[in-house]
Amino acid sequence: MPEELSNAGPYRELILKLLRQSAKDRAASQRWSITSVALLGGIFVVIILLNFQPVDRWVVAAIALLGLVVLWIFTSIRSRNLEKKFYQQGLRDYGDILSDKAQSGTGEEPPAKPLEIPLTERELDILSKIADGDTNKAIAHAFNVNESSIKNQVSRILRKLDVSNRTEAVLLALSRGWLKKDSDNG
Repeated sequence: MPEELSNAGPYRELILKLLRQSAKDRAASQRWSITSVALLGGIFVVIILLNFQPVDRWVVAAIALLGLVVLWIFTSIRSRNLEKKFYQQGLRDYGDILSDKAQSGTGEEPPAKPLEIPLTERELDILSKIADGDTNKAIAHAFNVNESSIKNQVSRILRKLDVSNRTEAVLLALSRGWLKKDSDNG
C-alpha cells in the first residue's frame, strides 16, 4: 500500500474501497470478454471436429467439458491478476489526490468552492450515495424514484464531470471538496 495512504485523512478507507470495487468490476468485465472469445473458438473447433472427422461424440463431449474447466480456471486466475493490476494502477492514478491532502499537513479536505461545482444539489446527493457504495437500485429506493431515472442522472453526472466511471466521479468530487466525509459513514 502506498505510503501516502497513511495520511489520507478521513477518505482513506472510502478511496481504498472505491478503488477495490472499480478494479473488481473492470476485471470481471475483462473476464467475460476473454471467456466469450475462447468459448466461441472452442465451439468452432467442436463443430469442425463433429462435421469433418469420424470422431466419437462422447470423446468430443469429454474434450469440450475439459476445455470448459480449463477455460474457467484460466479466466479465474487471469481475472484475479487483472484485479490486482487495476487496483495498483488506481492507487497510482489517485495517489496525487491523497498526497495533496497529506502534504497539507491536516489530512482534511480542501474547502469547497460552491461557485465551481458543476452539479446540482440532487446530483451531489446521488454522488454522495455512490461514494457510500450504494447501487443504482438502492439510490432509487432512497430517493423514491425508479432505477432508470437514477441511471440517467448518473450518466449526466459523469458527462458533467468529464469522467468515465463512478469511481472517478467520486474521487474527483472528494479531491475538489464537493463531497464531505460524514463521521457516521465509517
